[in-house]
Amino acid sequence: MKKIYILVVAFAVLVVYAGCKKGFNAELTYANYPLAATWAKGTPFYSPNPQIFMPATGTWRSFFSFSFTSEAEPDVIGFGNPFVPGRGTNALFMNSLYTSQQLTADSGFYNVTIPKCFRLVPKSVDSTFTGTVEVIPQDVVLTRRNRTTFIIKISAASTPGTYDTRTGLMEVSVKFNEASIGGDTAVIRRYRFTP
Repeated sequence: MKKIYILVVAFAVLVVYAGCKKGFNAELTYANYPLAATWAKGTPFYSPNPQIFMPATGTWRSFFSFSFTSEAEPDVIGFGNPFVPGRGTNALFMNSLYTSQQLTADSGFYNVTIPKCFRLVPKSVDSTFTGTVEVIPQDVVLTRRNRTTFIIKISAASTPGTYDTRTGLMEVSVKFNEASIGGDTAVIRRYRFTP
């Protein structure tokens, strides 16, 4: 009787396992690799040498922007100031891009925070050094001196960015929707970062 019971239980487990495995089709993200740490060091006030391409002059312009990541999402880079509560940074050069909007000089409002901006996706589990950079689509809120706000929507450009942890180069294009301030709905800006 005991042998029959064990056989029935084993058969039931096998049927359940086979049924679950057959319908399982999840996409691996390899998020266990601390990819973002290449461009988001744990040291206070770290900036990953961000640069924005200026089409008018055909040159790259450096700016300062604090970056960070988390143990919960080691494949995601955010921009802000985690070391001073309520303060942000010049995320994606936005403070400079939108000076015509008379952004407030109060750094608690002036500086921009984008907690989750880029997701780094390895090409495969065997290729943890290189992969693509996905822009996480979202509304970024900026505040003017009179405390009114406006939203700039950011999303991915037509082609994903790339990264290489061996060379330290991350390049990505971001699409800006500036309709809220009477601008274009698809302004593409190119960025690169090095540790």
